[in-house]
Amino acid sequence: MPAATSVDAETSGPERGPAVADRRSEFADLLRGGDSTRRFLTSAWQHFVGEEYDPSRFAGATVAFNRAWDWDWVKINPRAVYYAEAWGSVYDPDDYVGVIPRLVSPAVRGVADLATIRPLDPRENPALAEHLASAALIREGLPDRALLQTVFSPLSVLLQLAGLPLYPGTSSREPRWTSRPRNC
Repeated sequence: MPAATSVDAETSGPERGPAVADRRSEFADLLRGGDSTRRFLTSAWQHFVGEEYDPSRFAGATVAFNRAWDWDWVKINPRAVYYAEAWGSVYDPDDYVGVIPRLVSPAVRGVADLATIRPLDPRENPALAEHLASAALIREGLPDRALLQTVFSPLSVLLQLAGLPLYPGTSSREPRWTSRPRNC
């Protein structure tokens, strides 16, 4: 895992104008239905293909994107397969179709492989530790913004672990069932 480095924590400047009030507090106030100077806060997110496998580059891209558009809060949007990687699926970081790297080897090849799915220590697992490092750098770079973590549904993670498409009818280079399941 590449070493994490600092991301500049600029909160004001000529391109942004004066520093904005603490948006983390604004976000929390809005969620609690409390007093806020604004009716809503805005954000958007995207994948940063090419930056996703290096915590510093991913954090830098996320911080730059949020500063450039002056978003009020941040959805950390890591590579779409990092959960599957955490449990052993292998992807090619240099070969993407859209936002999904090419699957090299799924973690689950049969029903018996499901027994290998166990709780993981995020500090010890390379894919999860890498993501924790990115999140820390994003926090450092955007101290005034609320950060929300992307959470994938367990079913989506299971489909990725088995190398199955996430959406019916999608074209994907990932392996598919060779015959139609019964009763469908």
